[in-house]
Amino acid sequence: MDELQEEQQVKKQTVSDTVKFNVGGRLFEMLRVPTLAHHPNSVLSQLAEDHDAPQPIFVEASPDLFQFIVDYHRHNQVHIPVTVTVAALLREAEVLGVPLTSNDIVQEAPPLGKMLALTAEVTKDRNDQAHLSYYRSTVDLLGQLIIKGFKI
Repeated sequence: MDELQEEQQVKKQTVSDTVKFNVGGRLFEMLRVPTLAHHPNSVLSQLAEDHDAPQPIFVEASPDLFQFIVDYHRHNQVHIPVTVTVAALLREAEVLGVPLTSNDIVQEAPPLGKMLALTAEVTKDRNDQAHLSYYRSTVDLLGQLIIKGFKI
């Protein structure tokens, strides 16, 4: 075995099977193979390639969006809630060199029953506020009429 092969063998033995990323103070740990290997040209794969230090690799990105980038590395598809926009996720993926397209993203919708319950709750709150406002206005008007009646 020549020196280059020995050096590569030693490096393989010392490099962990996982790599940690520090994204906005949140830690994400991923397998080098197969997770990062799915997209070897991504910034994440390139950062992890030569990293064998125990401390996490710092990544300047949104931790809320990064979790979906990790999912894409794992499953080649992403399911996002309605609170996340496709455009924001695509922009983050582009910055990180991840070949995510809108075809790879499934925008999940909340169950209709839950939406109906939330709509009813908001409507009730608005109606209660309107009734309270009307009541206060009526009381205020009556108070002003009484005060003016005493001044006569």
